[in-house]
Amino acid sequence: MLRNLAGLTAAVLTLTLGVASGSAHASLPADAVVAGATSGSELTTWSALTGADALGRVLPSSAQVGAERTDRLVGVRYMPWHGQNDATDYKNIFNLQSIVDAEPSAPQDHDSSVFPDAKHFAYWNQPLFGYYRSDDAWVIRRHLQMLADAGVDFIQVDITNNREFRPQINLIMTVIEQMQREGRDAPLVTLHTHNRNGAGQPDSSTVFMNDVYSTFYAPTAPYRHPTTWLQLKGKPLIVGSNPSATVSSFFTVRYPQWPNEQPQASNGWDWISFQTPQHVNYNSAGEKEQITVAVAANSNSTAKFADTAWYGLAGAHGRGWHNGAEDTSPQALQSGAYFQEQWDFAIQQDPQIVLVEGWNEWSAGNWQQMNNDRSDPLAFYDAASDRYSRDVEPTAGALGDNYYMQLIENIRRFKGTTPALTPGSPRTIDLAGSFDQWSTVSPKFMSSTSAFTDRNHAGTGSTHYTTQSTRNVFAFSKVARDTSNFYFMTQTADAVSAPGDRWMTLFLDTDANPVNGWSGYDFIVRKTSPSASTYVLQANVGGYNWTTVSPVSYRVENDKIMLSVPRSALGLTTDPATVSFKWADNWSQDGAVTDFYTNGTSAPYGRLNFFYSTGGTSQSSDPVPAQPAAAPALTQGVTRRESSDLLTEYTDYSGTGQQWNRTVSDSAASGGSYAGLVAGSGDTDAYYLNTISTLFEGDAVRWITRTAPDGVEQAEVFIDGVSYGKISMRSTTVHNQKTVFSATGLGGGPHEIFIKCDNRFGTICYHDAFEIIRGASNLPAAAAGQNIAAAAAVTASSNSAARWYAVGAPQTRDDSLTTWWRPAATTVQWLRYDFTRNQQVDRVEITPSTATANAGTQYAVQGLVNGQLTTLATGSIGSSRVLAQFAAVSTPWIRVEFNPSTDLSIAEVRIANGALGAGPAVPTDLAAGKPATASSDNGSTYNASKAVDGNATTYWCASGPAKPQWLQVDLQAKKDIDSVITTFYSQDTWEYWVQGSDDQQSWTTLSNHSNVAASKYTDGVFGSYRYIRVRVLDAPDNWAAIRSIQVLGH
Repeated sequence: MLRNLAGLTAAVLTLTLGVASGSAHASLPADAVVAGATSGSELTTWSALTGADALGRVLPSSAQVGAERTDRLVGVRYMPWHGQNDATDYKNIFNLQSIVDAEPSAPQDHDSSVFPDAKHFAYWNQPLFGYYRSDDAWVIRRHLQMLADAGVDFIQVDITNNREFRPQINLIMTVIEQMQREGRDAPLVTLHTHNRNGAGQPDSSTVFMNDVYSTFYAPTAPYRHPTTWLQLKGKPLIVGSNPSATVSSFFTVRYPQWPNEQPQASNGWDWISFQTPQHVNYNSAGEKEQITVAVAANSNSTAKFADTAWYGLAGAHGRGWHNGAEDTSPQALQSGAYFQEQWDFAIQQDPQIVLVEGWNEWSAGNWQQMNNDRSDPLAFYDAASDRYSRDVEPTAGALGDNYYMQLIENIRRFKGTTPALTPGSPRTIDLAGSFDQWSTVSPKFMSSTSAFTDRNHAGTGSTHYTTQSTRNVFAFSKVARDTSNFYFMTQTADAVSAPGDRWMTLFLDTDANPVNGWSGYDFIVRKTSPSASTYVLQANVGGYNWTTVSPVSYRVENDKIMLSVPRSALGLTTDPATVSFKWADNWSQDGAVTDFYTNGTSAPYGRLNFFYSTGGTSQSSDPVPAQPAAAPALTQGVTRRESSDLLTEYTDYSGTGQQWNRTVSDSAASGGSYAGLVAGSGDTDAYYLNTISTLFEGDAVRWITRTAPDGVEQAEVFIDGVSYGKISMRSTTVHNQKTVFSATGLGGGPHEIFIKCDNRFGTICYHDAFEIIRGASNLPAAAAGQNIAAAAAVTASSNSAARWYAVGAPQTRDDSLTTWWRPAATTVQWLRYDFTRNQQVDRVEITPSTATANAGTQYAVQGLVNGQLTTLATGSIGSSRVLAQFAAVSTPWIRVEFNPSTDLSIAEVRIANGALGAGPAVPTDLAAGKPATASSDNGSTYNASKAVDGNATTYWCASGPAKPQWLQVDLQAKKDIDSVITTFYSQDTWEYWVQGSDDQQSWTTLSNHSNVAASKYTDGVFGSYRYIRVRVLDAPDNWAAIRSIQVLGH
């Protein structure tokens, strides 16, 4: 796709991830390809694509919609927030469509535990790529590949909620540069900021846009990627209000128009329109500049998708809406009736720019009563179900990739598309001859090699996604023909692998009829088994079933393969002839065309096919985009990222009037200053926490901060979305530049370190610096007896999540016996501790958790010794700590294998060379036998003391059904607390708070839950208090009643 709006050019900058190393006016590198150039006489294309969706809708050709118009743009709204919401819920994946499919009446129970608490988030369904995080480069690269294939010119990144998502946006821009270096014309980026007013206010749009400019656009900006910027009217485009003079001078600014406000006379941009048909925006020159096209819409500012989906209230327009009403038929939902009606109007209006709402919103908050009273209906404004949601990105659910294919279809109807390229003259390819025969064959169908890598990244909640199916990565393909045969050739990024299952397969559509064949493919050319001596041509006989037509000659040499297919067998004996084709390798599921998006490699990507026509007429190769200078290699060593560095992002939920100060002067701090935020409220809900984060590439990271008497008591550290435990910034005296957290063995990058500070009124969340280490030689060898596991990156074969309580693999290195790892499977399971460099190891100490029995479990300690997987020790574990000792070895990692893993949980693992010091103390029940009081009781048989008497058959019960009620324990001295275990009278949907106090006057809420469907629950609280109180707010089927309250600590 070629964009030709005025000023759509970009300067060039050399950079690596987050580190600029050139200027805005850097010259092109000597080997760079000039933007717009073609590759000589050989016709080259990325965009000669065709295909049909699952409904049989065929993508239009240039003969139907005309050649591509270069003065029209299509953008798609893009969300960078996935993995950031509800991180401390741990088990936080709620799939609304699946919930209601399983129990249609579930939304009528407003307090049901199958839905998230008020202020927490749910997905309308599962994305095809899983519940991914927005820092997963594997996902970002495939998103941009799909959008480029669709003809999308730009993404409008939504940062309207007063957070920049700097690491995520920087990753997007970095991946776009990678595509540009390949010669791929990738979507560009513009940012959509908010429209809060009040000049001078710390959260005003003026201040926010200034910060965006400093972060991404200024000459000294750390995340400066000029070739990725969308430009309009000769300047980078930004959407925001009340710009400063600097912003106004640098950008073309468009006002972020809310759909229920009076439209701007000019230069306003919608993100969605509640009007039907939608509103058209004009620029100051009187031109039709912008219109939105939505998949579905809340039709006014008070309409919630949930209201219409579940409670029968009018207001929202679902995916089936058209001709003034919701069409509830499955066909209207599957085919995108509302989406199509919006597109039809946009195409009729023919503005310069169409903005599609949207690509990947996926989740929405439950904005039920904000005071945790869940008596009101569930309140999901922006996503509730397949029908009432507005994402184009393919889903793992029933909608599949229909909306993505519909997007491509309508972009072509709006802009036109690339005509079929003129093929070279007929020629016979000698399969016994040199591959040099192909050097002058044209056209050259390009594939993106960087899109295909193996995946290994955390998802949201407890998910972790791993794919290892990348085997042969296609670089480009060609087709030749003579009167007898079609000849196909493809070249891979590396040498073609030895034959295996689903190896180097060619799919052919010869009749352009999606009803015929499997997903339109009439023939397949493949080896029927890895040991087969030749390829065969097979015809489709229904479904994913094939019958052999003839053998096919082929030849493989290094990174190339070529084969010949008889024209007579294909029924294409005369010209003009057309054939659509796809190469694929190592996909995982036969008969599922969407598997081409997620597994193995394919060219082109996903459901699309290359289009070859002997009657093609175009003589124009795809233009080459502007080239960023080559990214320099990452330097080895230790880099310190100070608190004032714009590469670090801060968020503030601390309360009105409180803001992060990134530069608190202190000569004892790293770089002469530290960052701090005073908590201005006592809201302890997991959503309302103050955060520090940065994205980095490296093998290890250290967090350096200040601790002080006013420091927060809990700060939880996440690496790539996985909790690594909690640390305290509270100390009796001030300590500067204290290393409070380390993680080694991360294996390159990019990685995110994300810190959430508890919001305790008057306490301060501190940050001083991050240290990023690249290269094993820059990490010290462990001292004798040092616990190497305490700084290791920890992974596991599986994790069994628990709501509100971290039970991931890194909890086994957090120096606490009240946290643990529990596998999700019962087969052989393992924990692995990576050190980046070789370390001397002669012992591993394993402490099981008392949460499970661990009976009969065998363990094996393994390492990589002299490049070989080596078993170092074996034994069995029960309920007690075990020590495995062996002759010292040098290894970069230790793996502990468990078999069987039924009812297994491990609290702590320590690894060392030499005698270890004392391990973490076993916590005791500080509440046992201590004085207990309550808001009321039902007589002496059910008084408060029954909850701390150690007798499972007794319990405290309130005097009646009224709520709230509370039960309080006096620990008789201030104690360090790890967790509170509350055993309620029976299974119910309990709504309760855990609170702590030193004087019974000022209470701190340590944990709050509005729908705990359990009779026993563990809350990690991590603090020092004398009094602990459980405040029961609701239980639909019970009076307030507690069998026991255990306060574990020291």
